[in-house]
Amino acid sequence: MANWHYYDENGTRIGPIRGRQIIELVTEGIITPETFVEDENGSLAPAKTVQNLTFPKPETPPSKPMPPVEPNPFTVPLPGVENPLITAMPTPSTVPVSMVKRPKSQRDFASAVKKISPAQWVAAVGIVTLFAVAVTIVWKIFFAP
Repeated sequence: MANWHYYDENGTRIGPIRGRQIIELVTEGIITPETFVEDENGSLAPAKTVQNLTFPKPETPPSKPMPPVEPNPFTVPLPGVENPLITAMPTPSTVPVSMVKRPKSQRDFASAVKKISPAQWVAAVGIVTLFAVAVTIVWKIFFAP
């Protein structure tokens, strides 16, 4: 490296500096990869583009330790399980189905279904089957490749 100049954060041109001096400035952190440097020919470029000039890797701050894991107060240990981390949620009390009040529309539908005779069920299934066959035929005629 020959004579170089660099620009500080205020835009002041500093130099000339020799090759060994520029390496010391990089090591001290005065010249960063984003610092603009100027070579003998007057070419201005960021220092990271200069060949054979390496920059120290930035130090990463130490990571914070994880807080200790506290047991969940809403879980109960499973009987016979040695690992205290394996737990199960307590089972909620169940309400009998007979006590659940359904809306009137559902009660009417359920009572209507119970009143349909077996012959009516056969006719309904037959109509649905014919509809499915018709849709399949139309699909194969018009849309199948």
